[in-house]
Amino acid sequence: MISGDSIPFIDPFIDGDGPLSPHALAKGLAPESEESELILTMAAERNEQRIGSRAISLKNLSRLIHEQSTKAPTCRLHELITSITKPWFIVYTGFDLMLENRLDEEGHDYIIVTHIGRSYESRHNGKLLVLRKGQTPEICPADELITEKDKNVIYRPLGSPLLHEALDEDLTLDTVAITESDHLAFLGRSYHESTQIPTRFARWLDRRPLLFLGYAMELWHFRLVMKVFQSVGGHYRRASTFAVRKSTSPMEDIAWRRLRAKRLPIERDDFVNRIHEQEHAHMSRA
Repeated sequence: MISGDSIPFIDPFIDGDGPLSPHALAKGLAPESEESELILTMAAERNEQRIGSRAISLKNLSRLIHEQSTKAPTCRLHELITSITKPWFIVYTGFDLMLENRLDEEGHDYIIVTHIGRSYESRHNGKLLVLRKGQTPEICPADELITEKDKNVIYRPLGSPLLHEALDEDLTLDTVAITESDHLAFLGRSYHESTQIPTRFARWLDRRPLLFLGYAMELWHFRLVMKVFQSVGGHYRRASTFAVRKSTSPMEDIAWRRLRAKRLPIERDDFVNRIHEQEHAHMSRA
């Protein structure tokens, strides 16, 4: 991972049913639902339809994420990321900003890239929103994205309502893909050059330290990941792919096999500890 020769998929960033997990967010959005119905995309869709306002539903989602972030435990994976010296590339499907907050605390520089799902009069729909620290937000087509070689990049394909809080309200941008309808729109745009997953990311899959974070391999995440790899063609075959996750169903095992990923059924912190041990041993030999 640190050398850029492997592609790990890490289980949901916050373990189990705890704060910020898909289950906890779904329960917060649809508290009246049965446990078996607590699928985040479905809960978000029902919540938005019940409220009848996209703006209000996003404000409620922001409040929920802020509340759960204060209860979430410290993540050791953040420590691992801050220790990487090479420019890294992270694909994160969570909606919190805990990683960015940790990076800010330690003075790390990075770029956030996400997609605009909705905008005023649809003028920016499908384009990229690029956020650089201390700079004016940039909006550009996916095939015109420019990133510096020495900058860390966090790619948020599903966006976050918390990213909107730092934007000019007059922009009226919406990056969040959380409902069934949002995901359908996202995948529909992924077939067009100006709104697809940036092709610039392809070269990083076998060159930069890389992580896919927050991946419970349910329907939409599996479709999204497959689209990422399809968009880069054969590049990813140069690197080993593995999933740090305990499988929940035979169907999930099939999904990982389709991605040519070896599944490592260990806890996330155990994985982080092993990486730290390997790096320490490598430095000792050097």
